[in-house]
Amino acid sequence: MTAEGAYWKWIIHGGMRLEDIGINLDGSLHNPNNYDERVLLGAIATAELRRRQRASDGSRKANDTKRKRAENT
Repeated sequence: MTAEGAYWKWIIHGGMRLEDIGINLDGSLHNPNNYDERVLLGAIATAELRRRQRASDGSRKANDTKRKRAENT
């Protein structure tokens, strides 16, 4: 579910600010601050879902704009 090679400067998860976390290209966790692994995996999964949703919303909005412009010509 999570893209390998994904990094975040910070993520707010469960009321905590997790800094400098991610997934390395080899699939291992990037966790220099030694956060709990379960919390880290949950935060990364949530952030990745949010990233995908934002991209999907942007794509949907772009398609609506293209359709409206085509109708106006």
